[in-house]
Amino acid sequence: AQKKEKTQIVTPPHILEAANQPGISRQLNQSKIKRNREASKCYRENEVLKTQLKSERNKTAMYRMRYERLSQSKNTSEPDTPRTKTRKLLRCYSRKSVRKTLTFHHALLDQLRHSYKQKSEKKAVATVMAGKILRKYKHISRAKACVGVCTKQGNWKRSKQGSLSARMQSRVQDFFERDDVSRMTTGQKRTVTKHKLKKQKRLLNDTIYNQYRKFKSETKAPVSFITFWRLKPFWVKSPTPSERETAKPART
Repeated sequence: AQKKEKTQIVTPPHILEAANQPGISRQLNQSKIKRNREASKCYRENEVLKTQLKSERNKTAMYRMRYERLSQSKNTSEPDTPRTKTRKLLRCYSRKSVRKTLTFHHALLDQLRHSYKQKSEKKAVATVMAGKILRKYKHISRAKACVGVCTKQGNWKRSKQGSLSARMQSRVQDFFERDDVSRMTTGQKRTVTKHKLKKQKRLLNDTIYNQYRKFKSETKAPVSFITFWRLKPFWVKSPTPSERETAKPART
């Protein structure tokens, strides 16, 4: 009786119930394991097929939208852009069409190059090379290099010389070299060199912004602070903490 009580306490109830039932055969257990394996295999295959079906549906929607856009573009009367023409040429690739397009491209460049060498048509070709379409697609420099158009022409130089920065450069430089604006440093080693131009270093008496306000109040020139700062001579510098001259306290 004591042994039976110990077995009932230690052994769980469901194990005792299974022990009282007739034993399960090995074949039935193996068939159950096989069914579970096949079910898990089918589940994995279904997951893979779901992923593939989703990607195919996305592709179908993409091609449907592309077809709708193409059909809408054909209905409109607007001509194709150069980028669209290039995309269509590469998509519908044929050796004959590509050869004809490249031949036309090189022939047109040779004709423009030949026309640019003549004085009567030089200005017209230069105007074409600076057109809006080439500027939009960022091909101005490439077109000028292929045709041989000179980028530095007389009109450009005159406009550069007549700009505000060129006209105000001397006035700003003279203003910075005044003794009430900057002070000259002493010493042979306290020099500044730029583009093989050696100058004695000068230190500002005040901040650049305060000097700008002073310049504006004196000259009334239409110069922005950025332009004023850019036209500052390279030998005029803001003093470092060690270069600042501090007033000595008066002795009592």
